[in-house]
Amino acid sequence: MQTWPLALVIAIVIAVMSGVYASPPGQDLQWKTTLGVVAFSTQSHASAGNQCPDCHDLTGGEAGIFAMKYGTSKLTMAEMNEGKGCGTCHNGQKVFGTADPAACTRCHQPQ
Repeated sequence: MQTWPLALVIAIVIAVMSGVYASPPGQDLQWKTTLGVVAFSTQSHASAGNQCPDCHDLTGGEAGIFAMKYGTSKLTMAEMNEGKGCGTCHNGQKVFGTADPAACTRCHQPQ
């Protein structure tokens, strides 16, 4: 019995699954801002039913809300409050809004 077809399938599954998250599950991405450190939780967003293509163009184009490369999407709070970037979903209707002063600490941790 040849085992190479099974080994090939297992290798492909591992390769595909390792590329599902740009950030490993459970690991936050963090940015330093003037309003404190902002943490993005892949786990909480995935638990809410979001998938990478919901925000990122996985084909390498520019069609997504955010670029795939960490640290390349630069946004201001004013832009997010206008519905760009995080504000696309965090608009106060779909989920808590970026303009809601009571929600600041949900993303920003004081320095």
